[in-house]
Amino acid sequence: MNNTFANHTERMPSLFRDLIGAEPLQVNAAGHPAAPGIYLLIDNSGLVQHVGRTRNLRQRLRAHRTPNHDSASFAFKLARRELGVVASYSKANSRAALQADEVFGACFRRHVNSVSVMTVRFLPVTDPVDQYLLELYAVLELGMPLDEFDTH
Repeated sequence: MNNTFANHTERMPSLFRDLIGAEPLQVNAAGHPAAPGIYLLIDNSGLVQHVGRTRNLRQRLRAHRTPNHDSASFAFKLARRELGVVASYSKANSRAALQADEVFGACFRRHVNSVSVMTVRFLPVTDPVDQYLLELYAVLELGMPLDEFDTH
């Protein structure tokens, strides 16, 4: 195995423990750091709903709370899952068209609101390799679906 890769992968269990043990904060609270790293979105039952990687946590959490299909990608994905709408490049199923649709738009806004009241745990991670590996490691450790890593 490549030594550089081995050194990165050896750090993952420890970084994951630090992420899980990070102080929980409210998504809609002020004062989040403008730092790069990995974050968990946790619902009110304590279940991790999303693992994300960001260059700036403050901006990313603001985007998660913005009812715009370009910003609140996780809420948009939740609405797609709930309504069984698969990603498509057709104009009729474009993100803008779906957001404008009465049923889909209402579902999307409801999910934006649900994300806004979630808890976040954040671990600052500056190394991009550690970020990529920790995001994947956390998803695997938490038994979450790998659809976040699908390409379209």
